[in-house]
This record gives sequence, C-alpha cells and structure tokens, in this order.
Amino acid sequence: MKQYCLKYHLSFLPLLLFFSLSTSVAAQSSDFTALRQQRALLPNHVKSISCLDTNIYFYAASPVDGAPGVLLKGYSADTVFVKLDENVDYVVRHPSTGDLYFTTLDNKGRSYLYRCRVEESGKQKVKQVKMDGGFFSKGMNVYHPTFSANGEVMVFSSSREDRNKGSLDLWYSRFNGEEWSDPVNLGHRINTSGDEITPFVYNGCLIFASNGDPDDHGRYSLYATKLFSGASPKDTTGRQQIGRCLVQRLPAPFNIVGTDNFGLSFDSRHHCGYWISNRDDANGHQFYSFSGTLEGMLLWGTVTDKYDHPLPGVRIDASQHGNILCSTTTDASGRYQIYLHCGRLYELSYRLDNYFVTTEPVNALQGEEGYLITEQQHNVKLYGLPVGQRFSYDDLFGPDADVELSARGKEELKPLVQFLTDNPTKRLTLSLSNDLTEDPSFNSLLTDRRILSLEKHLREALPETVEINIFNSCDGKVKCSTGTGISSLTILIDK
Repeated sequence: MKQYCLKYHLSFLPLLLFFSLSTSVAAQSSDFTALRQQRALLPNHVKSISCLDTNIYFYAASPVDGAPGVLLKGYSADTVFVKLDENVDYVVRHPSTGDLYFTTLDNKGRSYLYRCRVEESGKQKVKQVKMDGGFFSKGMNVYHPTFSANGEVMVFSSSREDRNKGSLDLWYSRFNGEEWSDPVNLGHRINTSGDEITPFVYNGCLIFASNGDPDDHGRYSLYATKLFSGASPKDTTGRQQIGRCLVQRLPAPFNIVGTDNFGLSFDSRHHCGYWISNRDDANGHQFYSFSGTLEGMLLWGTVTDKYDHPLPGVRIDASQHGNILCSTTTDASGRYQIYLHCGRLYELSYRLDNYFVTTEPVNALQGEEGYLITEQQHNVKLYGLPVGQRFSYDDLFGPDADVELSARGKEELKPLVQFLTDNPTKRLTLSLSNDLTEDPSFNSLLTDRRILSLEKHLREALPETVEINIFNSCDGKVKCSTGTGISSLTILIDK
C-alpha cells in the first residue's frame, strides 16, 4: 500500500484500523450475483468503514481491548493513521487524481476535510480543502466524503446547523480539476428532519444511512438512489441533475427492523461490498458483506395451501445453475420477500414439510429509469398428499394377470413419488389387494408377485431414506374372492 501521509503509530485516538482483503472475503466473492451476509465482531466504538486500495478500514472511537487479530476472523490491524492537528476519522481516494482525502475530528466534535497530494517530485503535500469563498472556514463540518466514478462530484454529510434541513444533511460539490465548488444541499428528496450519514457512491448509485423515518425510532437504515438523473430540458448547462431520482429503502438483508445499519462501502477490485449493523449483538456491531450490484428486483407475495390458508415457515431458495444464491422463509402470515439482481434468470423453489416442492423460473427484469429496485408480486400455492390418513389408487396393473405396473399405473404413482422425494424422511406403508378371480389363493399369489414389481419400482424411484413397508391384503380375505377384477392399493404416509 502507498504510504501517503501515513505513519505506523498506535497511540492516537480515534484508531483507524485496516484489514487485508486477501483472506476469506475475497475468496467468497467470486459469484457477483449472490447477496450474502458475513458476520465478524467489531469493536463497540466502530463508527464507519471504507475501502481503500485492497484494504478495508474501520474507524474506532477508542482503543481496541485485547489482540486485534481476534476481531475479524483472522484479520489483524497493522497500521493507523497518525493525527495531524486533530485525529483522522475517515479516508478515501479520489478516483482520477489519486489524492487521499481524509477528515479529522477535534475534541469539540468538529470535522475538517484535508487533501493529501504527492507532487511529481515525490514530496507529500497536505492541505485543508477549501471551497470557493472559504466555505469551510464558515463553520461547515465535513463527514464521510465520497466521489462519483469520474471524480467530478463529491458527496458528504455536513452538520452546519444554519444551512441544513436537519442536524446532518447530505451535500455535493463539483470538481474542476483543481478546486471544489461551493457545496449544494441535496434537497428534500434525500435529506430529512433526521440525520443522513455515511454516504457512498457506487456504479452511479448513492447509498446512505438515515434515521429520519419515524418508524425506525431513531435507528439508522440504509437507503439508495440514482446519483444522477437525465439532463432536463431546462438544464442549459447540459449537466445531469443530482439528487432528483427516487430514494428507496434497501431491502433485507441490508435493513432489518429494529437495528442500526450504516457505513456501506464497496471494493471494486474484489466486487464485494460491506456494511455495519448491530442486529446480532446489542453491545456491539457486526461486519456484513455482499457481492453484486445494488440494482435489483424485490419479489414478494404470500404462500398458501390449496384452501388459501397462509403457510408460515416455507423456505424459498433463489438458484442459478443449481447453486443457491439467497434464501428466505415466510412469516406467520405466509408473506415473504426476496431480493434478486437485475438481468438474471432465477429458479425459485418453495419448500415446506408435507407439501410438494414448487419450482418456478423468475426473470429479474431491469427496472425503470431512475429506479434502483423494482417490485413484483408473486403469490404461490403449495399442494400436498394427506399425511397420517389413508388414501388409495385402483387398477395400477395391466389387464388379466399382468404382474408389472402399467404405464398408467406409473403415471398415477408419480405424485406419490414426487411427494416422498420432496419429503424424504417419511415412512410409507402400502396394502395391496387383487380380486381378479373367485380363487383367493390365486389372488393372493398374484398379489405377492405384484408386490415385488411395485416394491422394485418404488425403491428405484425414491430416496433411500424413505422407509417402505408393503403388505398383502388378500390372505384369506373374502373381499379377494368375488372375481370383480379390481386391484386396490391403500397408502399411508407417516410423519
């Protein structure tokens, strides 16, 4: 890593810890379509996260107790940013100039933005970034800056009370190659009466955390929007408009009700994103990762049985080429939602004990312009065979004294075979009777031979875990001596 304005020093607060991406995170990121979670315990005082070159940086407000190597499944902290006039709080690299931009916090909570530039001579030069008219000298704090892909736009959070709609708002500034323009508030579509923090720009999307929704009761949730909208007819400069697109709350697993979620960042080299949440540990934060883009389709609906009763606990898997990429389960009301990446064809399977597995293809269509996430409703019915109740099939064999299952018989048994394939831990009890002639001994012997054929077919078709018991119901039975020609198979599936 290039050591621009860095020293190896562990005595200053807050700490800025970095962790190499060369371990398990990178190894798990080969499938860019998967949305997954990776947990790792962080210090209780971690405030934000960013990706710089091939490293992940966590920003802790106090020293870490114990060996830092235990924090992130083997990741170890090996450097911190040294403080300049105040303590370094956040760092990001400009995509076109390569300059490092970092913020510092003083003991009064004020945050300042600095630019670290390496001149052609190799000399390192650090200066405070000043907007036209000395904007920062007038009391505007800067937190968590982020850049568009071409480096022409910077978005950041600011706490200047006399200019903000809330305590913390998102602002943007444009870069002319040397200096930044006066910041502009991103407006009411993005900023609320609450706080908007930790912005990040990736693939033209602006992601940020906000606690402005009253339903969150002061907790932060992650939101996303297109950073740019198309140039409007009234835009005489020809530039794209910023902050004009629809803002959407990111679905699970990014946001879970009742938890804080913030600090999303993305490492382009490893195609992996990260964010922080406290959902699993009330006394600290967890580190989560995902791979893929944020643009997607939110598929939602209700799963019911054939009587339209909602089915809780249905497992829903989204797969591609046999690989499960993401999963969810229905709630107590049978409702579900699952997040799929755009432009992909998925196979969704719906599974519940005692029901047939339903599998359906779903094409995650690209959303409308300006929409990061589209929604599509998809309700599903699951069907099953009666478990613990007897039912029967008739005439599964050929005419006369044929002992092999007929083509029609095999077709009739397909639902049973499929059901037991979907529910492979069941026990199957079968009772077969035949009434071909008025001779009960002949009918019993015929039944024995047909049992062999039936058992062979089922054992070849069913998983080995299914226990099969077949009984001859014709031994000495009057019902097997009337010569009606009826064969009957009685079935009992036990839980």
